Amino acid sequence: IDSYFKLYKRRLRELGYSLNNYYMKRSLVYIHMDLDAAAANFYRFLDAPIDSISDGKALCQNHQVEMYLAMDEEEKALRAAEPIFAGKLKSHALPHSTEHKFARFYLGHGDLTKAEEYGRRILRKADGDPYHMHYIGTLMSIYSVLDPEKALRLFRTNYPLYLASKNPWLRNFFEFGACHLFTRIAKDALPLDGLAALTA
Repeated sequence: IDSYFKLYKRRLRELGYSLNNYYMKRSLVYIHMDLDAAAANFYRFLDAPIDSISDGKALCQNHQVEMYLAMDEEEKALRAAEPIFAGKLKSHALPHSTEHKFARFYLGHGDLTKAEEYGRRILRKADGDPYHMHYIGTLMSIYSVLDPEKALRLFRTNYPLYLASKNPWLRNFFEFGACHLFTRIAKDALPLDGLAALTA
């Protein structure tokens, strides 16, 4: 990974491009391995000008939301999301990508009311779409607590898409949601000793 990024950085400099995209991609990769390294690259991304090889102003703004949420800076993330939610910045992935980030953030923090508020916005966009299986997985996780019947309907409707998908990243989100859903079903349907045996 480091070798790839060294090569990418060198080629950007040789061709006279900004390092905006380089720092953006590095922060996206390192967010899964080293949050301090991701943050350091993110702050450099903020200082690097957007140019023709960048992901565009709208997606760069969306990246700010993602990074602020990863660093648990909710207020900064909300401020960064304002132009997206106001429709001032547009992209094929917005605003639903931003809404999904907030849904996952609040789900991870146990605030299911806010998680569902953002999740509800992406439900129509996601349901039945094989490219939005990550949204479906998050919605199943939320509704496995708030409305298990709705979570089960999402599972039944979208399970064929999961089986047909060859994208491990999308499938992983769906699997998390399914795990939360069937854990809830097991808790509702089995006595505690049966549940213990099932999850041992």
